[in-house]
Amino acid sequence: MSNRANMSRRDHPYHWKACLVIFACEVAERVAYYAISSTLTVYLTTVLQETVAEAARNYNNWAGTTFLTPFIGAFVADAFLGRYWTIVWSMIIYFLALVCVTVSMSFEPFKPPTCDHHLLTTMCDKPSVPQRVFFYGSLYLMALGAGGIKSCVTAFSADQFDDTDPGQKHERVSFMNWWWFSLSVGIMVSVAFFPWVQEQYGWVWVGAIPAGIVGFVTLTFIIAHPLYYHQTPSGSAFTRVFQVLVAAFKKRNLELQPNLHELFELSSDHSEVSSTPNYRFLHTTRLRCLDKAALPRYGATPSFGSRVDTSNWELCTVTQVEETKLLLGVLPIWTTNIMNSAVFAQVGTFFVNQATTMDRSLGKHFKAPAASLILFISLTIVIFLPLYDKVLVPLTRRCTGNPRGISMLQRIGVGLFLSTAAMVVAAVVERRRLEVASSHTSESPLPMSVFWLIPQYFMVGLYEVFIVVGQGEFFYQQAPPALRSLGTALFFGNVAVGSFISSILVTVVDYLSMKSSPEHISWVDNDLTRSHLDYFYWLLSVLNFAFFLLFLYCAKVYKYNYSVSPMRNAWPCTEEPPPTDTASYDSFDRDAQVVPSPGHTSRPDPPSQFFTGDSQTNRISHANGVDVHGSIDGSHHDFHGVVPCPRDPLQMKILTT
Repeated sequence: MSNRANMSRRDHPYHWKACLVIFACEVAERVAYYAISSTLTVYLTTVLQETVAEAARNYNNWAGTTFLTPFIGAFVADAFLGRYWTIVWSMIIYFLALVCVTVSMSFEPFKPPTCDHHLLTTMCDKPSVPQRVFFYGSLYLMALGAGGIKSCVTAFSADQFDDTDPGQKHERVSFMNWWWFSLSVGIMVSVAFFPWVQEQYGWVWVGAIPAGIVGFVTLTFIIAHPLYYHQTPSGSAFTRVFQVLVAAFKKRNLELQPNLHELFELSSDHSEVSSTPNYRFLHTTRLRCLDKAALPRYGATPSFGSRVDTSNWELCTVTQVEETKLLLGVLPIWTTNIMNSAVFAQVGTFFVNQATTMDRSLGKHFKAPAASLILFISLTIVIFLPLYDKVLVPLTRRCTGNPRGISMLQRIGVGLFLSTAAMVVAAVVERRRLEVASSHTSESPLPMSVFWLIPQYFMVGLYEVFIVVGQGEFFYQQAPPALRSLGTALFFGNVAVGSFISSILVTVVDYLSMKSSPEHISWVDNDLTRSHLDYFYWLLSVLNFAFFLLFLYCAKVYKYNYSVSPMRNAWPCTEEPPPTDTASYDSFDRDAQVVPSPGHTSRPDPPSQFFTGDSQTNRISHANGVDVHGSIDGSHHDFHGVVPCPRDPLQMKILTT
């Protein structure tokens, strides 16, 4: 499991040093990404001579792909290479992609013909098809490299901490907050520096400097190999999930017994999950149709502890089924966050387009690059994230008793509401810009300061403080240990789908608004003095608010997964099961402080009896397990079940009462 075979994570002395080097990879990727993305809209509309709507579609499609490739990265890491080698090869691919982007922007014959953006585009030579193909191919190669980095760096950093050690567990929670804070600092420097570099020194340095940074960090990451705690690839999370779905579908006509005695599980020494060899999940009665995946066919029941010749696509373990249930359980929350990602997609497209039409003068001799206003998002995060961690969390903790101050879902909900408010602010400011534009006839910038846009950037940064950390922690912590790479990929997949939705909305709105207008003027027209971006922003605010209401319902009925490290419904078979009293239970699992919202009390489904003992039979009884009674979080939850561990004194300690 580890490159230090005789060292447990608790004894691992280098976890902070390792995390800093891993973190450098993420910073380098983010700096490079924002160096390109912050200037991409300007490049597309000037050098490649695309319309505003076309540039927005292409930007969103590329951004969406960048955040979709983490699913590929997670699959490769879990099934083949492991997180370390996936990061290494992804960093190399990312470096090569940046070199290609630099060549495409700067050197003949890959560089498009120069065109004065003050001239009509019909008077300029268009970029050739090979030039466009090479440029977009380089961008999408960047997206491929980013997938392996994004899907693994957070989980690989978390791997360096031991969640069974209360001290390291607390360090990990704090580390996630400061992770995003430091990323925001890097992004802030990137979006302030590279647009200015582009205007002063040309496009070559927009790609060359990030390429140098990524190359240096990649070399450092490889040299620091001995510092890391490595998890052995445990098999693809996608495969484990699809095996359950396929097996359940194949046996859809089989009848489940009410007591579910026949469900199959492996003994601890036959674990299928090498990264968590001693973890087992008790059965729950939600999504019972999936239980058929763990139901042996009549006459084909394997002996306990071995599948014999039964295929993984025919028979799954209870643990595997419960992992799938947990993953499917977060999908409603994931879905209701999609429109928020579509809102954020406007930052790199229409927000920049607005800024190009306004007065960007800072004194007599300096003009702020339009793309550099993204700086105010990062600045807001840098200021408010420490305030949230050091001021708001302690204050709310006194009221809620939650170590996080507010729960992960409450934090996400606040962010969703603020994202709706951000679009309302953007619509109001755009209405004011159009009023100024209606009385302005010259081609010079509008007599309206670009700093009118700061409120909408500020609101975007403010909701990011709540929603980004909340989503990242939620999808990581609510995913089962064996599926955590997939849980991290879900976080980025949300951004991807939101970007694609934004692209679709731009296309539909462009077509319908132009068709319905007597003057054939689109809401996202190339001439922003005639367009109606304010209508588009109002549309986004209404859609986002509707998704926010759906989120409130999904959050209300959502049951937190307490089965994560150590697990509520399962725990390492080599560890003593949790004590029966509530106080001791809370000390066993620090995450027990997270409770449902006030007024919402529910009882979890009681676990069924489980395969736990005699190797000669796959039937079980309470005699083969340990009967455990207790309460979780006072009156909110209680449980009664059988510890899913073999009755072997060498493998578990019997709980005595």
